[in-house]
Amino acid sequence: MKEFAIILAPVILNAIITAVFTFIITRKIDKSSKQSKIIFEELENIAVELNAILLDIISDKSYKNTNNNIKRLNTQMNKIYLFGTIEAVRIVAYIRKLEKQQYIISLVALLISQIRYDLTSKIINPIYWPEINLTDFSKYRDEHNEYLKKVIKHLKLNKNFLKENTNYCDVLDKDEK
Repeated sequence: MKEFAIILAPVILNAIITAVFTFIITRKIDKSSKQSKIIFEELENIAVELNAILLDIISDKSYKNTNNNIKRLNTQMNKIYLFGTIEAVRIVAYIRKLEKQQYIISLVALLISQIRYDLTSKIINPIYWPEINLTDFSKYRDEHNEYLKKVIKHLKLNKNFLKENTNYCDVLDKDEK
């Protein structure tokens, strides 16, 4: 019986150590999974709210809601600092230092594109947002595209953001003919 206990003790000890180790690892994975889910949901909400803010900015012709829109934008940018990737935080920092306000829409569109990339690994050219939502953007497109190229290079973002999958204005022009 004593020999049996000597043989069985290491096996039981090994099983206990394995069970404890498995329990600890499972808890860490579970915690990490919960954190990832929270971050994913927050970033998804931030992207939706940024899109809504941009739409409100371009529809506010009388500038009555400018202060409210700025507050909303700042709130979302603060959330990005909490939940965003380093690339998204770099874009936010760049927006906060922005001197030429005419590029704000293109930069927030870049931020939305970055968040989309962070969530889905799918890239969309940020220039499409103003192309789709601003009726007179075609005359400013090249200027904004060049500006975004400089920003993307300066912030060391994914260069694929500026690849042209299609020019939405060209598609619209063809469909109208």
